[in-house]
Amino acid sequence: MYSFSSQMEGEGKEISTKNISLKLCKPEKEIALQLNLTPNDQAYELIRLRLADGEPLVYNHTYLPEKIFSNLILEDLNQGTLYGILKKKYHQISVLAFEDVQAVNLTKEEANLLHVKENTASLKINRKAINDKNIPIEFTQALARGDKFVYRSKQYNE
Repeated sequence: MYSFSSQMEGEGKEISTKNISLKLCKPEKEIALQLNLTPNDQAYELIRLRLADGEPLVYNHTYLPEKIFSNLILEDLNQGTLYGILKKKYHQISVLAFEDVQAVNLTKEEANLLHVKENTASLKINRKAINDKNIPIEFTQALARGDKFVYRSKQYNE
């Protein structure tokens, strides 16, 4: 599966993450559907920037079901990678992911966070990760800088 950290490390870049916020919320209908949540279920919304060599490349909104990741706190996420924490603390491993990638232009706010001009081209990546029990455990909406980010994918014919 694709990993920003692995790709950047493979290119010899130093990766870091700036976790901006983590809050428990009632997600929008589209997000709740992606995570198979009922109308009363809540999810954690994690907003973060992914950086390579100190330069912001990806702006993420990640949603994690509260019923799977109860008592998730930002301090945990500041201690390691997101998937590392989900595995270590909650025993959850992504075994499958579905991604939609689309070209979009950044809003002023998004552009400011990624240190580019408004309307700069970017890749919008929606990712749903599934665990080994075929349960969605993560839905991420990411904006990746079009001038610095290359999305790599491996395809296999079964």
